[in-house]
Amino acid sequence: MATLKEFADSDPDRAKAARVLETLPPDARLLSALRSEAPMRRIPAWLAEAGHRTHETLAADPVDFIDPEVAHAHHTLVEALDELGERFGDTFPPLSGDDISYTEVPPEWRRKDSDRYYETLRNLSTARQGVLNAYKELINAMNTRGHLPTPSSPDDQPSGQHVRITSGDNSPVTVNASSAHASGSSTSTANTHQPPPLSPAPSPSPPTPWYRSATWWTALGAIAAVAAAVAGFLALK
Repeated sequence: MATLKEFADSDPDRAKAARVLETLPPDARLLSALRSEAPMRRIPAWLAEAGHRTHETLAADPVDFIDPEVAHAHHTLVEALDELGERFGDTFPPLSGDDISYTEVPPEWRRKDSDRYYETLRNLSTARQGVLNAYKELINAMNTRGHLPTPSSPDDQPSGQHVRITSGDNSPVTVNASSAHASGSSTSTANTHQPPPLSPAPSPSPPTPWYRSATWWTALGAIAAVAAAVAGFLALK
């Protein structure tokens, strides 16, 4: 896949979309926590901070989308994040004061002021869903206009093993491979050392004629010796 910067270079709305995705990608921890639909009685400190930081970053970008529909969807998301932050402000640190890792809807409200307790929970849930809906609307609007990078095809990258090497002191690194690919401003070369070809197997020798076989001549000598012995025995009679 092309980097967001490479993808955005050709179009201002794509550049804006790239900044949105860098700030709030679909797999952001903030969105994952909101999608979990966990009870909103307690708000982790990191979640409140992530919501505030995301809203601040998106709202501070002075360049708007040119496309009116996408611009409206982006504005809706910024407002939804602002509303979520306001609702987080309706929660408080626990009375013990020992744990500052979260805020909560005070549990004593459930007994003393149940209307306030459940209204606060409803407002938190509504604000959470508002962010999720607004983000989905913006992503779909950007996708419709072609402002989202598409996954790369298998032909975009060379086949074979993928090796990633980082040299902290910028010293050269040598890797022998059949192919090479470099990203960004890096360079790469490939140097393949093929093993020498195997020597062809020797051709089989033609079969030895029977009359030149050592076995045959040995047998013939034995027969001749027996014949001479028989002839000598007969001569003595």
